[in-house]
Parts: sequence; C-alpha cells; structure tokens
Amino acid sequence: MRMRSLLLGLVLLGLVSSISAQDNPSASDLVNLDHLLQLTEPVTIDGRDMAIVHIYSEYPDYEWVDDADEGISAVDDVARAAVVYLWEYERTGDEALLVQAWRCLNFVMYMQADDGEFYNFVFTREGEINERGGTSYKSLGWWAMRALWALGEGVRVFDTVDPGYADELAAAYQRTEAAIAASLSNYGQYTTLHGFEIPAWIPASEPDIAAIGLLGMSAYYAARPNDASADAITKVADALAEYRLGTDSEYPFGMHPSNANAPG
Repeated sequence: MRMRSLLLGLVLLGLVSSISAQDNPSASDLVNLDHLLQLTEPVTIDGRDMAIVHIYSEYPDYEWVDDADEGISAVDDVARAAVVYLWEYERTGDEALLVQAWRCLNFVMYMQADDGEFYNFVFTREGEINERGGTSYKSLGWWAMRALWALGEGVRVFDTVDPGYADELAAAYQRTEAAIAASLSNYGQYTTLHGFEIPAWIPASEPDIAAIGLLGMSAYYAARPNDASADAITKVADALAEYRLGTDSEYPFGMHPSNANAPG
C-alpha cells in the first residue's frame, strides 16, 4: 500500500511538473470559431451583402440542414453570431471577424419592421421572410431582443471604426428601443398571480427575454448615453430586480422567475 501511494505521488508530481512546464495557452487558443464560421454563409439580399447562419448541421459531414416549416436561418441565431464576431474582433483585432459581424448585422436590420419589431426566419437565401410562423411572426419577443442586443453591441464597436455605419445601426436600434419604451407606460403597476405581486411592465412578460434586451440597451448606452435610453434601461432593470420570490432566508431564496405568467 505504501509503495502504491508513493508511485501515485510520483505520478501526480510528474503531471504537475509537466503542466507547469508548458506555456500557458493564449486566449485565442481557447476560442474555436470553426463551426460557427462553417454555419455562416455570405448571401446578397436586395443588393446588399449579408450573412445567414444555418440553423442545423449533422454528423459526420456537418452539412447544412434546413427546416421546411421554419426556414433556413433566423435573426435569433444571426444576432448572436454578430455578438460573437464583434467580441472576438475586439479581443483579437482580426478584421475578418469585423466583416462577418457587419454581414450579420446587415441581416439583422433586414429583418426589422418599420415599427421596430422583428421577424425571425427566412425561407430562402434571397430573403423570403417567414411572416406567419409560430417562431417567426413580427413581434418584440425573444428574437427581437436578440436583435436589439446585436444592434447595441454593433453601435458600440462600430462607433470607433465606422461611425457612419454605426449611425445606421443606431437608427435601427432606436426604432426597437422606442417600441419597448412605449410598452412601459404601465411602469409602477403590478399584477397578482398565485399570491405573488409581479411588475406589470416587464417587456413581453418574460424577464429572461427582457434581460437579453437590457444587454443591448446597456451596450448602446455605453456608446451613446442619452436620457431616453437611460429611462428605458432603468424601468426594465427595476422590473427585473423587483420580480424575485422569497428572501435570503425564505424559500425560494430570492429566485428570479423566467416568466411572469408562471412565477412558481
């Protein structure tokens, strides 16, 4: 037993020594965008360069797989890809990633309606929008909040590299922020469900969705602070902060529900 313990100790010592001797991997080695880049396809819609992100791919060749009912790409995915490309551009300085973000952001703006709401899916590379699908109809739902996040981050990043394009993104962002602000007219009112008092002004009645929108609003405000954005941010944040159940000592101990229609 003592010999086995000694051998184990020597093995562990050798492993530690080996790990310590290795150079620490750089941050770039820890992020692999190959699969995301493989899903991202450049397209041209209405004469403008964009990108779509295919929703599925399958082993072993990871060829693109589309959905006949929903479509081939969704603003939900493209917006998140835009955020990844923007953050990686900032971290690495790789301008090819900035181009990918630019293409994705162009698609995000294409999917926006005049009232600031968003459609989600396109059926074709030519940009045929799925206007009636249960996961694609025009709304301020979760795909719109993803889009808002991408637009806010886009303004923040492009403000320093292409202010003119940042202005275009800002105009799209402001349409959606204005739509959200209009939905906050009941700020300070509450509803009661199952004995719980719930802020009635939570956007889309879903805190998890509102939180995503808040990421985009905060990114935009960091780049272009203004009173209107500050007011909307404060109201949404108040709703998220106030909708918690229990206390630090009472069940469920400050839980933040994800849905205002099912607080339990």
